Amino acid sequence: MPVFSLRRSLTVFAIAFVVLFVVSLLKGRGVGGGLEFAALWSVLSAAVFAAAQAFQAWRGASCEVCEEGPAERAASR
Repeated sequence: MPVFSLRRSLTVFAIAFVVLFVVSLLKGRGVGGGLEFAALWSVLSAAVFAAAQAFQAWRGASCEVCEEGPAERAASR
């Protein structure tokens, strides 16, 4: 389960980073400023995502996606 959660957090980071970097370039920032902006907000976005996920696990909320990884879901179909 921890590897699955880490993979999802890294996916959130990567998607947020790409989107924010492109947006910052479209707004006219330089590449350096865009990288800094995207890195900062992507880390914050991934941290909020991970904290929300940890809070749901601490509360004991059941989640089909959280209980089994993609391989187990595909095998159970």
